[in-house]
Amino acid sequence: MLREGWDVQNVTVVVGLRPYTAKANILPEQAIGRGLRLMFRDVPADFTERVDIIGNKKFLDFVDDLEKLEDLKLDTFEVGKDKLHIATILPVESRKEYDIGLPVLSPTLVRKKSLAEEIATLDVMSFQTILLPLSPDDPRAKTFRYEGWDIITLKKEVEREYTIPEPQTAQEVIGYYARRIAEAVKLPSQFAAIAPKVREFFERKAFGQTVDLSDMTVVKAMSTPVAHYVCVDVFSKALKK
Repeated sequence: MLREGWDVQNVTVVVGLRPYTAKANILPEQAIGRGLRLMFRDVPADFTERVDIIGNKKFLDFVDDLEKLEDLKLDTFEVGKDKLHIATILPVESRKEYDIGLPVLSPTLVRKKSLAEEIATLDVMSFQTILLPLSPDDPRAKTFRYEGWDIITLKKEVEREYTIPEPQTAQEVIGYYARRIAEAVKLPSQFAAIAPKVREFFERKAFGQTVDLSDMTVVKAMSTPVAHYVCVDVFSKALKK
């Protein structure tokens, strides 16, 4: 897509694939005009610059009209019918001794491990964090009340109490925390590498003992706001080091 101020003088091929349905021919005219700019100046008279114009029927119809309007004669080539002549550039044998080899440089910065490999080496047992309690949640945390007020009369119109559904498996909680961690450290593609570490954290470290993640008491303890904060915070700090 051409933009205002686009000024490149070494265009050798113009391909017009847009529908060109507008009555004004400004866009195809600009496209061809970019290719007609000279790349070199002050060159011998026998030096010829060339631009190849390829496009759909609408674009080529405009080229035909341009020939008539500007009194030009452009060479044409029909694929499958005309013989294509390709200029082959080869090195001059007698000058090979002056060839300058390109040096092979070693990179300054090298990542010895992939991100997934680095995440896999995290030692969750070394995390400095508080231990989470394995106790039933406060019943008040399982419900919330919704109240709807009329802003004109200031009367309460609706009052409802909702029960917050509890997660059924530890994997739901682990997946949620892994996504939050990936977002926090801006590594969304590393969810698959982070999730196993989150599982290991809750299974072996978070509660100060090895726990069974299929136990609903453990699942509920993993789902508390405190567990959410601790998990995301400790992993974010470890991954940002």
